[in-house]
Amino acid sequence: MVELREHERQALLSLGKLCGKASVEQLVGESKLPDAAVMRAAMALQEKEIVKIQEEKQTVLKLNEEGRLHAKKGLPERRLVVALERLGGKTTRGRAFEEAGLEKQFISIALGWAQRKKWTTLDSGTDTLQMAKKPEEGSDEKLLKFLSKKEKVTVKELNQELEEAVQVLKGRKLLEVEEKTSRIIELTEKGHETLRKGVRAIAEVTQLTQELIISGKWRKVKLQKYNIEAPVAKIWPGKKHPYAKFLEEVREKLVTLGFKEMTGTAVETSFFNFDALYTPQGHPAREVSGIYFVKSPTEGSLDAHEGIVDNVRKTHENGWKTGSTGWNTISR
Repeated sequence: MVELREHERQALLSLGKLCGKASVEQLVGESKLPDAAVMRAAMALQEKEIVKIQEEKQTVLKLNEEGRLHAKKGLPERRLVVALERLGGKTTRGRAFEEAGLEKQFISIALGWAQRKKWTTLDSGTDTLQMAKKPEEGSDEKLLKFLSKKEKVTVKELNQELEEAVQVLKGRKLLEVEEKTSRIIELTEKGHETLRKGVRAIAEVTQLTQELIISGKWRKVKLQKYNIEAPVAKIWPGKKHPYAKFLEEVREKLVTLGFKEMTGTAVETSFFNFDALYTPQGHPAREVSGIYFVKSPTEGSLDAHEGIVDNVRKTHENGWKTGSTGWNTISR
């Protein structure tokens, strides 16, 4: 008869009932022990070479609320081109949106992705939307359909085409992605032999109390050793700053709409920081109190951007060829 701690004995017996191999979740269900207790027991049994623990990193996917909506109704761009086909393949943008029955928050997304996928073209002069080619089902739509049939899926279950579409749906914030470590516990030869011999629990004290010390009983009881390598419950010591989270959400939305992310220098000229972004001369953001200036150099050079400077100047003054009336101010 082999002596083990109570939790180790329960975990081992439960593993035997599960044919010698099981996940932590399965062991928790069979033994009725908390998951932390199961893992501590498994670690202890592994040290005694009774079991072996295999770890595997998994990426678990599931559709969020918006993802489930699009799985049911179709992606916004698909709904748009289907409506456009019904209208003969060419109509005004507003008419196409109306026919598609798109919710307000999905209108710009539908147009952006329809053009990005080269399904449609937009004549901004006449505000006419036209079919460019027959829209075939993409890998993003196939993945959406696949995920709608299951509550959770690991990336490992996907073929190459669907796996490549994960980043697309993730970028569109239609997925909940969780990085998870899956642990499988399996009996070794020694473990099978231990079960055949039989196991019994050792009476151990897990906490040294005041009573045990005063009465002197601590000398007679067996104290359980503390395993500092045993896994502990997951904690969340901090979280992303609200403003950093906001900036990340804005960035994802703009990238989703087809904009490209670019990086610049740490110090930028007022021209590119304000004028090129069509910020009017009197805007509060241009006040000295809202800008950090460097002492040296006091001015930046725009010699290499003469053409851009001229176009920006004309846009500010009269709108140039943008269709705007401009700010009716002379750029400094």
